[in-house]
Amino acid sequence: DALKLELSQTGGTKLDHRTTVDEWFNEWIQTYKEPTSSAMHVYHMRLNYKNHISPEIGNMRLIDVKTVHIQKAVNKIQGSSNAWISAVMSMVWGMFRAACQCRMIIFNPADGVVRPTGVDHERRPITDKERKAILDSATGNLAIVIRIMLWAGLRPGEVCALQWKDIDFSRNEIHIYKSVKANTKTIGGPKTKSGIRDVPMQDALASYLKSIAGDPFDYVIQPDRGSFPPLRTASLTISFNRFREKIGLSDDVTLYSLRHTFCT
Repeated sequence: DALKLELSQTGGTKLDHRTTVDEWFNEWIQTYKEPTSSAMHVYHMRLNYKNHISPEIGNMRLIDVKTVHIQKAVNKIQGSSNAWISAVMSMVWGMFRAACQCRMIIFNPADGVVRPTGVDHERRPITDKERKAILDSATGNLAIVIRIMLWAGLRPGEVCALQWKDIDFSRNEIHIYKSVKANTKTIGGPKTKSGIRDVPMQDALASYLKSIAGDPFDYVIQPDRGSFPPLRTASLTISFNRFREKIGLSDDVTLYSLRHTFCT
């Protein structure tokens, strides 16, 4: 009873023998993951759970879940990337392991699940045809982001943190010393120490940016619909993915494909 009371007071969710998998997942991620994981990691776990686990077992009572139920759920992601499959498997095992430790269940039904077969996806540069389609079709913020990543090799978080004062038109350089943290509006240092750098601008990029330059302390990328900058990297990724589908590019063309194209 003491344990039940303690659990029921966390997150305002009553946890007992009637608790569903969906309810436990929300409790688990708020209590165990949000305090210790990056916002982007939590975002992806929520997305993976919502798309692949919840539709299969989310409405089941936690105590009713057997290994076979989880196996059937994860079998549906067979053929996906190995990295993605590993992320889903780790998430599922972790949430049920925590349920065992909290004595919500007596054994971990994920222990006996066989890992689905996956494939290794290598990040590739975009083709000349894809580059033309992207540059010809992109508008607004995406047009700016795409050109900066494609012609200067910046990371999404670095682009979102850019202010016009960071672009030196007299020396044709972009000064990189900050980045928007994944799926937040928090600005910090770049991903690595070597991320602090001055990036030379090609003439085409310099000319393009000069034609749209704003006030020094304005952000280069302005969020839509009146939101305050900086733009979240997750919003940027979602926008690019929708754009990619709209112009008919394959799923392996991602925002990072633009940076990878520059680096190669």
